[in-house]
Amino acid sequence: MDARVLLTGTTGYIGGRLLRRFEQRGRSVCCLVRQPARFGPTHSTTDVVQGDGLDEGTVDRALTEIDTAYAYWYFSLPLHAWMFRRMLARIARRAVDAAASHPSDVFTYRSIVTGQAADVFRWHERPEALLDLLPSRRFVRIERRTGDLRDGGSVAFSIGIGPLRMRWEARHYGYIVGERFCDEQIRGPFRIWRHTHRFVAVGTEQTLYEDRVEYAVRGGRLVARLADPVVRHLLARMFARRHQIVRAAFANAHDAALRQRLVAPGITSVERLRMVR
Repeated sequence: MDARVLLTGTTGYIGGRLLRRFEQRGRSVCCLVRQPARFGPTHSTTDVVQGDGLDEGTVDRALTEIDTAYAYWYFSLPLHAWMFRRMLARIARRAVDAAASHPSDVFTYRSIVTGQAADVFRWHERPEALLDLLPSRRFVRIERRTGDLRDGGSVAFSIGIGPLRMRWEARHYGYIVGERFCDEQIRGPFRIWRHTHRFVAVGTEQTLYEDRVEYAVRGGRLVARLADPVVRHLLARMFARRHQIVRAAFANAHDAALRQRLVAPGITSVERLRMVR
């Protein structure tokens, strides 16, 4: 799983090349720089925070939603090594505090689909599958898609009505053909959102279809405690609807030829319903 990283020294030669490598791989990066004016154009997954690595307030701000930190410094003087150690100590303390104060929760939804696991998996690989599973095309829009369900693919949504829309961007990882694919929030309303889709064969003609979400809301423990019942209720409703759609797509598809047509690219939800009636 690709983690969001904090990178320093990006205005230098080696640090800049490291940033470009991260961007090419689709990694989400936060760059801590003292002189943003020296910073050239960046990828959409890259954020810039102005400040100094020795300023604790700046480091705290830069460490928001960070999983891993990379620092590149020239150790030409003993002072540089001392500065680097101080920054790493601050990063370590922040990581420990964040882990203790923001634990994540897990939500799991399972159902049985009448169909082979390979077919149910291929149904999700169709470009139209995401549109079929969205709650409302007016309320949720797909703004951008790159790649597919394989590692490195990404999708950006906007959620809301009219100009009051919130952006949610996720990246795929953990792809195992016929068995699993995962997505992780890069930007969005949650502090943590990691979603695993699993497909397990049950006999020869049924699939255990599972959605597992590891999530954490923004804010402290009190906010998490108050928000958790609401979040779990919304997740239960969302996944109940999704599973109903997938089960309906396969419910009456008993013969192999019909199953192959159901998972073929370009078949809309209306056309699938007509096929199984």
